[in-house]
Amino acid sequence: MSEVKHFFHKPTDSDLIIPGMLLEIKIHYNSFSVFYQFEGFDKFKYQLEVHENILPISYLVRFFKINGEADKNYFVVRPKELLEN
Repeated sequence: MSEVKHFFHKPTDSDLIIPGMLLEIKIHYNSFSVFYQFEGFDKFKYQLEVHENILPISYLVRFFKINGEADKNYFVVRPKELLEN
């Protein structure tokens, strides 16, 4: 199952945040797609759901700035077992 969200006009900063584990980014002619999962490590049913956001290409740099902040890096999501060691 997959959910696709299109942002044709000016997305807000909260629209740019990926609320799960980043799977893939695809660059298109005038947009880019972000594929992610919710709680991909904890619950099996969420591993089957891939969500996609399609955003204007002009927001690509802003997307990386928002998701790559040091205090809440959304690009680095690891299982709890790996963080304990």
